Amino acid sequence: MKSLIRKGATLLTAGALAVGSVLVAGAEAIALTSEQIVQQLSNVPVFTITDEAGSPLVSELSADDDVPPVTQVFISQDDAQAFIEGIRTNAPDLASSVQVTPVSLARIYEVALMGQNQDTRLEFIFVPEQDQVQSAVMIEQAEVTDESVDEFAGVPLFTARSGVGGDDVGYLTIQRGDQEVIPVFFNQEDLSSLLGEIETAQPELAGTLTPHVIRLEDLIYTLETTDDEQLSQIRLIPSSETLRFLQQQEQQQQ
Repeated sequence: MKSLIRKGATLLTAGALAVGSVLVAGAEAIALTSEQIVQQLSNVPVFTITDEAGSPLVSELSADDDVPPVTQVFISQDDAQAFIEGIRTNAPDLASSVQVTPVSLARIYEVALMGQNQDTRLEFIFVPEQDQVQSAVMIEQAEVTDESVDEFAGVPLFTARSGVGGDDVGYLTIQRGDQEVIPVFFNQEDLSSLLGEIETAQPELAGTLTPHVIRLEDLIYTLETTDDEQLSQIRLIPSSETLRFLQQQEQQQQ
């Protein structure tokens, strides 16, 4: 797989008015370690279905010993809750002992790594939010002109880039404290909100940007296999809905 970040030259100087900029600057390649990947994923909450003991609800897809059990990982809390409502309808005895449990995507990744060399491994299936899948299809339809796009396989992530089709493709960056980071959103509406802010503050830059969609699964694979220092600048940004839900949970616990 090609690197997510293309190398080239910086478009904005460090002193520019920075709501955003476009990063295409190259640097000497440095591989990301497992610890760095975990750090990239640590601020992303996802949702699992667990029993009273906190163990994930698993499904046996096959009686074959070579086929591991799987558990679903929901990107949206609402989808996870809807799954439990389905359990209440189809298996009411089970429903009373399961719950929606938020967990860090980094923890999912760590468990998956630990299970790679174990006989009793567990595999995870990501369940994307369908509204965001439809947004991803629309973006890909706008990008691809010589073929039709009618489906999107995987969890969509949304970012913005410039120079599409040329040799100087760059990804939008924003300033966070003293760091320049590449924002990658789980929610297309949150990306649109950021692009609206850039349109107001830097209309010249905004005119060069177009939405772009990638797959969470592809991004994780890229982090694992690609030597590129700029990958460490990626910041995965959960949806506003997810952050509000977690804030409400924290307030209730307090």
